[in-house]
Amino acid sequence: MDDKYIIGKLKALPPGIFGSLDLSFADFVCRTAGCEDSFPLFLGAALVCNATVARKHTCINLENLAGDLNCWFTDLNDCAGEEKELRKLLSGIEFPKEFREKLLLLEKAVGIVEGGKVPFKPLVLDGSFLYIYRDYLSERKLASSFKKMCSQPPDVLSLKTGRITEISPYFKAMNQRPDWQQVAIAAALRNRLTVISGGPGTGKTTVAAAIAALVLEQDAETAILLCAPTGKAQARLQESVKSQFAGFNCSENIKKLLDNLPVSTIHRLLGSRPGSTVSRFNENNLLNAEVVIVDEASMISQRLMKALFAALPEGCKVILLGDMQQLASVESGMVLKDFCQAAGQNRFTGDFIDDCRQVFSPGEILPEPAAQTEDFLANCVVELKSNHRFSSNRGLGLAAAAVRTLPENAELIEVERIIHAMRSDKTGEIALESLPVWQEQKFERAVVEYFNEMQVDFGGQSHRFADYHKHKDVRTAYEMFNKFRFLCVHRRGFYGVHNINRILERHMYEISSGREFYHGKPLIINENCHAMRLYNGDTGMVWTAEDGTLKAFFPPLEEGAEFRCFELGIIPSFSSAYALTVHKSQGSGFQHILVITPDSESPLLTREMIYTAITRAEKRAVIWADAELLTAALMTPTSRCSNLQSALVNQ
Repeated sequence: MDDKYIIGKLKALPPGIFGSLDLSFADFVCRTAGCEDSFPLFLGAALVCNATVARKHTCINLENLAGDLNCWFTDLNDCAGEEKELRKLLSGIEFPKEFREKLLLLEKAVGIVEGGKVPFKPLVLDGSFLYIYRDYLSERKLASSFKKMCSQPPDVLSLKTGRITEISPYFKAMNQRPDWQQVAIAAALRNRLTVISGGPGTGKTTVAAAIAALVLEQDAETAILLCAPTGKAQARLQESVKSQFAGFNCSENIKKLLDNLPVSTIHRLLGSRPGSTVSRFNENNLLNAEVVIVDEASMISQRLMKALFAALPEGCKVILLGDMQQLASVESGMVLKDFCQAAGQNRFTGDFIDDCRQVFSPGEILPEPAAQTEDFLANCVVELKSNHRFSSNRGLGLAAAAVRTLPENAELIEVERIIHAMRSDKTGEIALESLPVWQEQKFERAVVEYFNEMQVDFGGQSHRFADYHKHKDVRTAYEMFNKFRFLCVHRRGFYGVHNINRILERHMYEISSGREFYHGKPLIINENCHAMRLYNGDTGMVWTAEDGTLKAFFPPLEEGAEFRCFELGIIPSFSSAYALTVHKSQGSGFQHILVITPDSESPLLTREMIYTAITRAEKRAVIWADAELLTAALMTPTSRCSNLQSALVNQ
């Protein structure tokens, strides 16, 4: 059979295997190359588009398509008719050798990497890795930026002995050996690029605040920028970091400078323009920055990270804060995890340890050297290990630590041990309960009942959560509402965010006489509005204003200011916020959470999804799940194809 016939079969596949964008891109590549009937080119373009758009890879590795391509088309396992015929056709193509050789012949469409350079072509073949040109260029530029910064000679640590311990009562109270927080501060002051990794409660933002204070003590004119990938994460960073400053042991002038440090989203920092891929600040118009501190770095896609690093001036220091075990970006790539795995955590050279010894308090225990001086990625990743939010040997902390430390290819018995611990926990911090069935409105009743019976600690007392809207002012109501949240894996579906919000909206409509907008309705913004300074992920509340009308209130941009007030008709696209997706909740923390998982297999239900969900809780996490599906999720770490690790080490 000829190539044209097989292409026709590919286009006739049912939806959900290849998307319309995949097929359109494949058509475009073939037309551009003048090879409309080339099956290898069409299939390669469709595969790589599907990989980057739907599966969030940055490329595909032909070596992973071992034997033939049937492994990619898992949707066809039990197919019949034309789909079964297509499976038979695909099984006749040997991967990767035969397919790669055919792609190599298509010089008009496929650029071959030679000596690190590649001509502009729609697709790029680098060894066994097939890319869309834009993603190949993005990966290489980012790897080049990382390598250049990590290869710079370290700065001299000019701190006086013991100053790190003195800067905050937090460090004096530490009783860990080695003190990884102090090691992280030393690394950040010494390096051009430092990653500070660790789970929630390990002190990442406390360390970031101390770094900023010590930098300003050395030079009060230093331009420091703080940023995060989303509006919610930015607000959390601002709240967390600035709450540290008042207790610092430094001059009032330094405290004033710290309090005025700018905090923004990365998009706002770069001056992103709606409808344009070019930001105001880029490689041709650099940011005015000497130190950039970036929170929630695991959420940053490869393209956004590349754009940020491209806009940094020569000599700028960058500190990336994040947890590589959390969910990766909603766009392609998993940059933080790739970098941490390439560099290795807590791998230090003897020179670095000697520098630490000069500035740490006498008697501090330091880690042992584990890398050679010429290893340019050494000293760049510090993993914080001690959790100060909850105990790591009981309840919630024990479950989070167990999930976090699961090996990539965990054994079933290891996962079953975690499931059993969740079910049998006696501390009240974590619970695994059966997912209520949807028949006869049992699920809806369970959701409303949980909402009505939830108790939260507020102002030193226990309060019924459902009464949050009865407080006298919007600030108090908003703070109380943020003590609890429903978290879902999916947006849609019976067990998804939209349905949970619909259930609770209907419940609240009854309380508020059926009005769509009612006193106390929680809101979450779905799109950026620069003019109103409302951004995707920002949360607020409908409240009765002084004039008796309902308005939308959002937290102030500056600490201590009044809540911002907007007419309901002008706020950008929003949703109710009783329930959030786990992705949307990243960068947030709640006293209590209820995690609702789907009742069937889902590609979103992964180990990172469960870990991110339960670590949003500060006191108690309850999971509604099917035990078998939860076990499968914990056995399934997120895997995204990327060649960034290799590019860092080998380029």
